Amino acid sequence: MPFMVIVGSSPPYRFVGSMVHVMDIIAKQLNSCYEFVIPDDWMFGTRLPNGSWTGIMGQLARREVDMSGVTLSNDAARNAAIDFSEPLYMDTQVLSYKRPVLEADIAGFIKPYDTLMWIMLAATLLVVLVAIFGVHLIENSLPFKRNNNGEKQTPKLDTERKAPQQQKWESVWYSFQWTIGSTLAQSIPWVPRGNAIRVIAGLWLFSALIIASVYRSNLKAMLILPKLRLPFDSIEELVETDIPCIVPKGSMLYQAVLYAPPGSLLSRLKDQLVDTVDKDKAVRDVLLGFNAVFIGQSIIEFVAHQTFSQTRTCPLYIASQTFFGATSLSIGFKKGSPLKAKVDPIIRNLKEFGILDYLVRRETIYAKECLRQESLLGSAESLKPLKLKDFYGVFSLYASGTFLASVVFLVELILQRKRHTSNLP
Repeated sequence: MPFMVIVGSSPPYRFVGSMVHVMDIIAKQLNSCYEFVIPDDWMFGTRLPNGSWTGIMGQLARREVDMSGVTLSNDAARNAAIDFSEPLYMDTQVLSYKRPVLEADIAGFIKPYDTLMWIMLAATLLVVLVAIFGVHLIENSLPFKRNNNGEKQTPKLDTERKAPQQQKWESVWYSFQWTIGSTLAQSIPWVPRGNAIRVIAGLWLFSALIIASVYRSNLKAMLILPKLRLPFDSIEELVETDIPCIVPKGSMLYQAVLYAPPGSLLSRLKDQLVDTVDKDKAVRDVLLGFNAVFIGQSIIEFVAHQTFSQTRTCPLYIASQTFFGATSLSIGFKKGSPLKAKVDPIIRNLKEFGILDYLVRRETIYAKECLRQESLLGSAESLKPLKLKDFYGVFSLYASGTFLASVVFLVELILQRKRHTSNLP
């Protein structure tokens, strides 16, 4: 696909695709007729350890057929066994997988800031807490107190003085409450006293306002703008997952994976390798997300075109990073065949006049729109309304905080009741 599609499960088969038209043109120019011969294993062909070939490559190497009716990828091993025509097309080996869909991100409430930013915020919060507590502790250790206006006030009675240990813990508690509360835009019934504490508190209130405003703005934008997470975007990322990967059995790529040096990326892909010659099952498994596929881009474009024409959906994406460069696709001939010299000028003319590209592109007219990266990553026009599940993460955080506050409140009630009971005569 898309060069040759064989329709039917048993003879007589029906052949469709761009290569059927190319073979018709070649036969007409040579004033000849032709017959398609399908290899028993339905494969392009790989080299066996004894040096023989399977599939179409085996038919050509054994001189059972005159030429291939489909294009074959040209590499050094194949070129030593058969002759190749002028390249008809250039193709790239790509990774493809089921296109991700927009999903609610439960952990999205922590993503308005990156990890470094959260660490800096936590460190700043700790510094402010220590500063306020330290200054407050110094103020309380002086032989006077300050009234609500910040003026010095000497206690009238010794009973107004609290125990130093009690004052210390109250300072810690009020400092912690106020510092955290101001960060979360919560009102705390505590007025900082003294010029030093007021300066620190004022700076922290201003910083907390900026931090909270930016956080809310980023969170709102991240909830509204759709974000897609790709399972992988390169072969390096694929081998780190447990996603099975289809590589067509008998293809040049299958042979490259099979004989890859130990420790290489292709060798690591062996553990996830799924080889098959059943194209219908392979396509179905990829569309359902059971397997990824490592194959020629032209084949993925054809699958995307066919799927869109039938369902009006674009279920696949192509990883942006490729492993191999472009490979040439040519017609194969038995070694020393005189047909090569006759067919090459015909192919050259078809290519120069754009007929070859036209024959393929009309088989994949919807693929370009389906597989473009801009549609995958989303744009400003793809805003989505907020749904309830978009707030699951925020709701979970709020519920956890409410539960924790309720536990603290109950503990305080229990301790207060015990203290009151112990003070009774």
